[in-house]
Amino acid sequence: YFKNKTEISKIAFSYYNGNRFYAITNDGRLFAWGKNAYNSLGIGVTGDVDEPTLVNLENVVDVYASDYSTHILTADGNLYFTGSSAYSAAVPTLITGNIKKIYYSNSHCVSVLTNDGAIKEYTSEGKNANINIPLPNGANIVSYGMVNSIGDDYTYGWGICACDDGKVYSISGDD
Repeated sequence: YFKNKTEISKIAFSYYNGNRFYAITNDGRLFAWGKNAYNSLGIGVTGDVDEPTLVNLENVVDVYASDYSTHILTADGNLYFTGSSAYSAAVPTLITGNIKKIYYSNSHCVSVLTNDGAIKEYTSEGKNANINIPLPNGANIVSYGMVNSIGDDYTYGWGICACDDGKVYSISGDD
């Protein structure tokens, strides 16, 4: 799998719906193993996998594992997902492009920063959650966080971001 521990640039995991693990190598390969609930490993097979298995996607720079799905970012700015309780994508499926960074992923959605400087959210089924929040002119995100379900009417949650203009912005994804 890995020649040595310095070959790995990032490790990610999810303990929801059973343990599953991901490793990104320095050359952009993504390996996945563990519990394959909802086909969230993204390796094209059903059933659990005991050993690191290569995901068929190149130049991976980030991965976030959530309850039911996994979100993967490639160096060219493409965002992919696997799994999902409703859709069950067994291999990485393209959601969108023009993504700079993944900020958060949970069982219902993923929050991303676009190359245009806006925060967007996409559902775990890969659909646009119709949240597109442009940042104020010249402001850059310093930190971003998303809050999980609050109450019984949770749809997409809400988040906050602190920007280098010294302000904190609240982002609501509820309908």
